[in-house]
Amino acid sequence: MIFLSRRAQKDKRHPRRFSAKTMRGKKLSYNVLLLILTSVFCFIILEVVLRIFFGPIFYANEIYHVPKPYVEFSGRPGFNSCSMKNPNMGYEGKACLSFNQLGLRGNLPGSKNASEYRILFFGGSTAFNGEPLNNSIPLLLESELHEMRGGSNVRVYDWGVVSYNSAQQLVLLTMEGIDYSPDMVIFYQGANDLGPFNYDPRPNYPYNYLTLQSAVLSFQDDAGVFRILSTGAKLLLRKSIIIRVLDAKTGGHLEASIVNKDLYRQQADYGSEEWKREIVDSYAKNTEKAALLCNAKNIRFVAIHQPLLNYKHPLTAKERALVPSAEFSSFIAEVYPEMGRCLGNMSGSRVTGKDLKDIFNNTPEDYFWDFTHTDNRGNAFIAHQIADVVHPLLVEDIGK
Repeated sequence: MIFLSRRAQKDKRHPRRFSAKTMRGKKLSYNVLLLILTSVFCFIILEVVLRIFFGPIFYANEIYHVPKPYVEFSGRPGFNSCSMKNPNMGYEGKACLSFNQLGLRGNLPGSKNASEYRILFFGGSTAFNGEPLNNSIPLLLESELHEMRGGSNVRVYDWGVVSYNSAQQLVLLTMEGIDYSPDMVIFYQGANDLGPFNYDPRPNYPYNYLTLQSAVLSFQDDAGVFRILSTGAKLLLRKSIIIRVLDAKTGGHLEASIVNKDLYRQQADYGSEEWKREIVDSYAKNTEKAALLCNAKNIRFVAIHQPLLNYKHPLTAKERALVPSAEFSSFIAEVYPEMGRCLGNMSGSRVTGKDLKDIFNNTPEDYFWDFTHTDNRGNAFIAHQIADVVHPLLVEDIGK
């Protein structure tokens, strides 16, 4: 005699009801599976179509922030594209972007003849920008100097790298710039040393170094399986054009999700008076070290504290919409003038510091397209101001 459980007896008495439930479950599973497969298929088709008709869509760090020893990143060596026009620069013609083998714009200095006066111009994106290249501040400076007495043999090379702060400029000068025998080195800086307010909160750290650090730490042995899989999935998704478009539209949350910025801010004592003092001191020390290095090599050194929108008055209607938040503006007002004053304390007989933070004061035209970047016209205005600083030094050097 076979004894059945109550559940089994019930199922035996109602075979049709059990069968209907099973079929509904199977049908639901089938529909879910079909939906997933259809979604994946459509995603793949859309991805292929976008890649065929629109080409690659790059994250900034795949072009401007390619890993490089000592400085953390530079531009992508050998990159060349004529489809990356910056509409903010106000240039109507065709503009191409290319990088030399060091990841910098323009040609590298070649063999130096006896008459050439060579200037290497370091900075961040404000030194880098200009469409085409001859509308960048360094190349406009060269044009200005050519029009002045004694400046016909001056060559200015653009060594600006997007997002570089003064520490990275110092390292680039030390590791590579010195090798090209400059007669003068110009540091055009300031804005990116304010980066700890919005990006990596640790003073003197490269732009968003915490993203790279967090990604590496996520794959260490003690990271945990879930963290490894989560970070790996996010990094894989970043390769999709669809995801990149959606991520750009939503403010870059995918990349930001890799990092626990609040943790880093807590560790850096973000917002404290000591944190602000460290930002100023790091800026001063980096500039002083560059001055000492140049002085030891008998190279003229010029440090320019760059202009910001916050010090332009009056602002146009367009520019008023670009003013940073009240919190960031308050931070700038407290820290930035003090950073500029540090340039007056540099050591060396052939060292010059100049604070140009407010050179746009009493200029009524639109020049800025965010709190620090200017269009080609603004670049020309800045280059003219720098030429006034550099030319007397140039005449003094050539006259020796």
